[in-house]
Amino acid sequence: KGDDVSSRHRSLKLRSFSGKSPVPAMEVDYETWRSHIDFYLKDSSFPDLQVVRKIVESLLSPAATMVKHLGPQASSACYLSLLDSAYAAVGDGDELFAKFLSTNQNAGEKPSAYLHRLQISLSAVVKRGGLPASQMDRQLLKQFCRGCWNNSLITNLQLERKLDTPPSLSEFMLLLRTEEDKQAAKTSRM
Repeated sequence: KGDDVSSRHRSLKLRSFSGKSPVPAMEVDYETWRSHIDFYLKDSSFPDLQVVRKIVESLLSPAATMVKHLGPQASSACYLSLLDSAYAAVGDGDELFAKFLSTNQNAGEKPSAYLHRLQISLSAVVKRGGLPASQMDRQLLKQFCRGCWNNSLITNLQLERKLDTPPSLSEFMLLLRTEEDKQAAKTSRM
């Protein structure tokens, strides 16, 4: 059984992160990459050495060059501390929350993609202490209604009426994607 866990760990692959801006195709931004690493850190079946390997395997230059001197004897915490200092969002939770409140949907961006971007930003706010985790769903819905340009979608889903009892992220994403598919199907029929 131990061999099954070991082979499963080797087969899991992280998306690449280089630290370049803008983020190249086939790579992820730092916050997304870091959340994947946090997932590995919380999995007790992953030894720290395995996490270090995952970190090193997923880095491209210039991020890889930054940590190259640490070597395999360094802990994952050492790697992440150095990478966080260079690539993590700076500022305290309050500053990040203010930035979150001014995040609007980009032209041509699907509402579901906008929600995903908001969720990543809000997760950073909570991580830095700018908002209690218990308020995430409500703030996510509130900012989505404020910053989404598709008023018919907001009206059709009656999102503003759900502020007192906001849906979870998964329910919210499913609502949006279902409505996007309905609108796309209607557009193609026209």
